[in-house]
Amino acid sequence: MFAEAFTPYAQAGDTVIYLCFSTGIAGTYNAANIAKDSVLEEYPDFDLTIIDSKCASAGFGLIVSKLVTMLEKGASKEELIEAAGYYISHIHVVFTVQTLAYLIKGGRLTKFKGAIAETLDMKPVLIVDEEGALSVLKTVRGRKKSLRSLIDYTKELIQNPETQTIAFTHGEDPESLDLVKSMAEEEFHPKSFLVSVVGCAIGAHTGRGVIALAFFDADDGKYAGYFTS
Repeated sequence: MFAEAFTPYAQAGDTVIYLCFSTGIAGTYNAANIAKDSVLEEYPDFDLTIIDSKCASAGFGLIVSKLVTMLEKGASKEELIEAAGYYISHIHVVFTVQTLAYLIKGGRLTKFKGAIAETLDMKPVLIVDEEGALSVLKTVRGRKKSLRSLIDYTKELIQNPETQTIAFTHGEDPESLDLVKSMAEEEFHPKSFLVSVVGCAIGAHTGRGVIALAFFDADDGKYAGYFTS
């Protein structure tokens, strides 16, 4: 699939930057590099840079959004690659799930611990850590507390929220999404929101009801000029 995706760009002589799903969660980065080697055998001049986003879903969606804006305003390939590294080092993704059933099925939680947690209505709050892997931040009792924890975590780390786009991903749970968005609006007054529905790959591991927030813990730094109107 990666080879098929890359080949048309190789044939056209395009320069490509591919920002991929975190290696801490899936084997996407390795698969993409294997495909790159294969494509280079036939198109040795193909200029393809593959970057590990170390995050997922709306997390690397925010980063891609930044890079696309820079590209449209004339940033060079080298500057885009450098900027990707900057934004990757400052992105945060925090999320919670409605049910533990899919974390159990996926092997991220044992059946025994999962059954106890479900009985007690315990909800995990998870982050994508600096290595791009999933890590449990805390466990709280009840859905509302878990949703509130997303805002509390964001509040600890977000910088200059009024200039930021905060991204939300949800698993077909518009009511929880609206609640978290309203709390974020009240707490942070962000520049804008980016909302998406979780994809099937992540949804298969989280189930419906997943709610995630993504944001940056820094401003645009040396790239700020690209984001002024």
